[in-house]
Amino acid sequence: MVVNLLDTQALVFSLLSVKLPNTEHILVRLQLCWLKKTEMFTREFEVGAQNKIILIDQKLEGDTGVVVWDAALVLAKYLELCDVSGKTVVELGSGTGFVGLAAAALGIKKNKLGGSVILSDLEENLDLLNHNINKNKAVCEKIKAKVLKWGDRKAVQEILQGIKVDFLLVADCVYYTESLEDLVNTLLELSNSTTQLLVSYEDRDSTAKIELQNKFSSLMNHHFNSSEVPLHNQHTNFRSFDIHIFIYTLKH
Repeated sequence: MVVNLLDTQALVFSLLSVKLPNTEHILVRLQLCWLKKTEMFTREFEVGAQNKIILIDQKLEGDTGVVVWDAALVLAKYLELCDVSGKTVVELGSGTGFVGLAAAALGIKKNKLGGSVILSDLEENLDLLNHNINKNKAVCEKIKAKVLKWGDRKAVQEILQGIKVDFLLVADCVYYTESLEDLVNTLLELSNSTTQLLVSYEDRDSTAKIELQNKFSSLMNHHFNSSEVPLHNQHTNFRSFDIHIFIYTLKH
């Protein structure tokens, strides 16, 4: 670890690797830049066979929407095994925008036209989303951020204007009982007969969190077919026994 004091306002250091709980060793270059005024730092991720660099500014700590959680990292790396090039992708509860930005970076292929990525979150998180979009213009094209409060049917229709969603991405977004039905209904309204919905989440120890995840799964299974992606079908170096990826498709 190398530490350089740039001035009295900033501390910059680099880590050459990180390790998720219960995973094999993960080669990720993590560059931290702590600014005392904003308490933000930059994480650097490699995505795709061409090792495109995604830069994500996030807070040092916080609740929902301000950090890249492990379930988001696992889902983003799983996208490398999916064909998202030329596809239309919508991410819900984007937070920092990392998963959607990874999809955008993977979707840039000269031989394929069309497709776009929409990041969505509450209005108070849009500044961070747009900031990270602008930070990654060199590797991410056809990507934008929109306000979407789950359960807001008007906002859903605005997102769907002129597009047909191929992939819906949801990483660790099951937070509160009060929002579950709105989340499921929003996913239902955004889906069509060919949409693949990819949901990742990390196991939690508390009884309340386990019950919450089970309730979400039960609500989803009323409307969608579901299957869990086996660990051996996930990214070799970015997987964990306590992080799950489910694929949902609409029931006919």
